[in-house]
Amino acid sequence: MNEDAIERVVSAFNARDAEAFAAAFAVDGVLVDYPDTRAGEGRMGIFAYMSKLFEAYPNASVELVGRIDLGTRQITHERFDPGNGSPHYDAGLVYQLRDNEIIQMDFVRERRESDG
Repeated sequence: MNEDAIERVVSAFNARDAEAFAAAFAVDGVLVDYPDTRAGEGRMGIFAYMSKLFEAYPNASVELVGRIDLGTRQITHERFDPGNGSPHYDAGLVYQLRDNEIIQMDFVRERRESDG
């Protein structure tokens, strides 16, 4: 059952569908760019953040590489392709789930010099 929320968010990302992506979150869900940047808060905030991301990267995609199932906490290894010729990168995501909705997603990846 918990798998469904993550599958929905991965599918929405690959469809570049910000509305479907945000709908996988609880109304009060939070998207965190680890360690402490709240990229989106609430479905509307997450929708706005993802809309901008998909506008900037219209060919972006993600592949779910691996997963650790800890019940209401899921840890995934995901490979992101910006779709613009830049190299792909790997990230670890920690999902906290409630009632098959994401209450928090922590996005963790290696910081590159180009990230500032």
